[in-house]
Amino acid sequence: MMPTLLRRLERAAQRDTTVTFVIGGEEDVVPWSQLHAEAKGYSAALQARGVRPGDHVALLSPTTRELVTAIQATWLAGAVIVVLPLPMRLSSIEEFVAQTRQRIHNARAKVCVVDPELAEFVEPEPGDPPMVGFAELAAGDPAAYRRPADDPDRLVILQFTSGSTSDPKGVMLPDRALRANLDAIAVAAELDPDDDVLVSWLPLYHDMGLVGLLTLPMSTGTALVLGAPQDFTSRPARWMDWVSTYGGTATAGPNFSYVLATRALQRSEQLDLSRLRIALNGAEPIDPDQVEAFIEAGRRHGLHPEAVFPAFGMAEVAIAGTFPEPGTGMVLDCVDRRVLETERYAAPVAPGTDGSRRLALLGRPVPGLEIRIVDPETGASLRDREVGELEIRGTSVTPGYYRRPDANATLFHDGWLRTGDLAYLLDGQLVMCGRIKDVIIVGGRNVFPEDVERAVGSLEGVRDGNVIAFGVDGDRGRESLVVVAESKTDDVALVRKVVAARVRDVVGATAEGACAPGIDEIDGQRRVHAKRWMQGRPGRPRPEPHPADEQPRLRRRDQRDGDLVAGDYVPSCYQSRGRDLDPLDGAVHVTRGTGRARLLAQDMPRLDGLPEFQVHSGDIHLTEARETELKERVEPCRVEQCLPGAARGRLAPVGLADQEPVEVGDDIRQVGGREGRQQEPVV
Repeated sequence: MMPTLLRRLERAAQRDTTVTFVIGGEEDVVPWSQLHAEAKGYSAALQARGVRPGDHVALLSPTTRELVTAIQATWLAGAVIVVLPLPMRLSSIEEFVAQTRQRIHNARAKVCVVDPELAEFVEPEPGDPPMVGFAELAAGDPAAYRRPADDPDRLVILQFTSGSTSDPKGVMLPDRALRANLDAIAVAAELDPDDDVLVSWLPLYHDMGLVGLLTLPMSTGTALVLGAPQDFTSRPARWMDWVSTYGGTATAGPNFSYVLATRALQRSEQLDLSRLRIALNGAEPIDPDQVEAFIEAGRRHGLHPEAVFPAFGMAEVAIAGTFPEPGTGMVLDCVDRRVLETERYAAPVAPGTDGSRRLALLGRPVPGLEIRIVDPETGASLRDREVGELEIRGTSVTPGYYRRPDANATLFHDGWLRTGDLAYLLDGQLVMCGRIKDVIIVGGRNVFPEDVERAVGSLEGVRDGNVIAFGVDGDRGRESLVVVAESKTDDVALVRKVVAARVRDVVGATAEGACAPGIDEIDGQRRVHAKRWMQGRPGRPRPEPHPADEQPRLRRRDQRDGDLVAGDYVPSCYQSRGRDLDPLDGAVHVTRGTGRARLLAQDMPRLDGLPEFQVHSGDIHLTEARETELKERVEPCRVEQCLPGAARGRLAPVGLADQEPVEVGDDIRQVGGREGRQQEPVV
């Protein structure tokens, strides 16, 4: 029988390897054996507070040494970790607190371990579990630790799915399922604990960061270099710097992160990426052009092209679903886009053919898993190149969502996990097309939003990677296409024109509306943003569009006139330029980003490490800023409210270059982009 996770942690602690924390620009090299000893003390403190095997422990903290220690400590106690998401782009502290408390209650947490910088925002209320700080856990006596009995069927992770907000779902991962996937990753990736060095900045509340790039090295004693998400987003060059400095052999990230890394590599001094043998691209749709751009930018730094490839994974299988053979690089299938959309068949065409779409092969199932493609409606198995729903079964598949019988009722089909993904098989390898729920039906065609996003992102004047497309119910029961993009040019009229033309080229129709909500995850949140666009701000009716001949005046509430409040969702027929609002007169519209934004317009997805803003009570506060490339400063604005930990720069890097961290009440200035221009969202 495979050793349990607990035994693996004990065995890994006997190896002479380290985890190197590179958080906030500081280096902290810690042997796995030392972290294990400290985790025993943490675990003893948890046990003293009544935590028993099978109990759930919620963890709320940015990426720190203390959080990593608490994760292992929870497992040493035989308990279940529930790593809670952190607010990166929230419109209010109240929303963050409400979502966090809901997850804690949904998880039935026995205790909640909270970073001291976040404690004041989740003060206990009646019915809440006890809140414990890291200092209290650190005071635990390792000698008082009592090892629980091994139990291969005990839950070890309760993983809330990406994008879950008002109704989060917790994926249950038993010990046996997690171990099976860890072993599968080790085999598929040809892991060598004696030689490999893993490098990660991924959030530990996400399955890729938690399982693939923390639990794997922690349970095998493989060297790990661990940064924090804000370290990467504030300065993307750090990622490849870490790979070069520490001789990284394997790393992973979503597609957008490779876009940022590409730009950093193009400007970087000479690095040594020659030891990197796995640069995995996953967690969101793959853009082959952007992957190829990363490979080209890395050539002069010694990057091996065959080291870069995409794979497929999901929380419901722990993380790894399919994996290409290492060293094969990215392999593409070129298909006829119109046939794919109208007939759901991947008809092969020659590369470069007009109307073609390049799709990445994501490899074969990892050991212990099987995959198949079925008709989403009938469940009938499909042949190679026929597009249908991906289903998975095997050793690491979740038994279901925690306390969600409604969701579990439709999660499985004849023993196979229904993923909700549209895909096809090609010689046993998986090719992903998109999410079933994201497909937009336009003129009888099944339009994949990724096609629109990539086409618009390639235009001159549009920032590549910062485009989102989704569908909403339109007039007369037809579905309307909504496109949101970020512009990097001052000629907004021209950008609107070329974007509209490109949308027509791709889908054969124009986008009938647009919106500018705050966007957290371009893939997982499409339905959320579509609903918000339809309904307006939660709790308020969506205003009806005005006829084209009307010019409604909407002013900020702090001007005591009108009803538009900063942070509201505004109908697509309006734009705001600090004056009267005009009706939308095209398929795509531009709203100028200003320091006194009327919409959540600045909160665009996947910014190139540039400043991101939230609207609060009519003003804007800075939540992210790139410490490099600060070339222009425009409109000052007052900090109404900082996110938790922001003043100390741990939760979100709010400090500008050569300045003190932003505090509530400070005056700050919006910062320009790489070309020294202000960001402008295009909708």
